[in-house]
Amino acid sequence: MKCINKLEENIALANKLINMDNLCRKFESEREKLMASINITTAKREEDDLMLEKKNEQVDNEISKNVYQAYLLEPFFKRKNKALLDIILLKKELRELKKKNKQYSKTIDELDNKLSFNKKVKIKKEDFVIRAS
Repeated sequence: MKCINKLEENIALANKLINMDNLCRKFESEREKLMASINITTAKREEDDLMLEKKNEQVDNEISKNVYQAYLLEPFFKRKNKALLDIILLKKELRELKKKNKQYSKTIDELDNKLSFNKKVKIKKEDFVIRAS
């Protein structure tokens, strides 16, 4: 009986070991799957990081290129803005001169009406004398 009990204990122990071995294999296969996916995601993440870094470098290069081009165009825009300012000032001066011209024309018309002169005065060439000094 002792022998049968001992064999049954050994069989139970063997069954436990087999179950434990099966569990270990399952865990190992799960770990391998997990590690493979982690390696894939790590490799992909590294690849994504490299691509992002390259894009950042390209953006930085484009920005520095644009800044340099803007620096080159700065004198042009200064001249253009100065020309636009001059145009604005000339238009303002033209409006003021037109306003003064209207005032002078009005004054001349008033004086003309008072003196009753013709607007056009005809001058003959014979009326002018050229003298040599």
